[in-house]
Amino acid sequence: MRANPDVAIVNIGVVTEDKELERAQQQNAATTSSVINSLRAAGIKDADIQTVTYSVNPQAEGTTPIQPGELEIEASVNAVFAYH
Repeated sequence: MRANPDVAIVNIGVVTEDKELERAQQQNAATTSSVINSLRAAGIKDADIQTVTYSVNPQAEGTTPIQPGELEIEASVNAVFAYH
């Protein structure tokens, strides 16, 4: 049996880096909301959009290209939709 694919699963990550937790969380939330609104505008239903991960990680010297003492906030959003 052969069939053409008719479903796409997309995972979009939003990463924000800042020394202040509250500011980083606000920036990440705004960007994530923008991504979700764009998915809705593309016709993807709310039931098919979900946040799958959210993490806050302090950065230590030499571990990443960002400055020591900064926080990294990461959110991942999955969207599942049918296409024709």
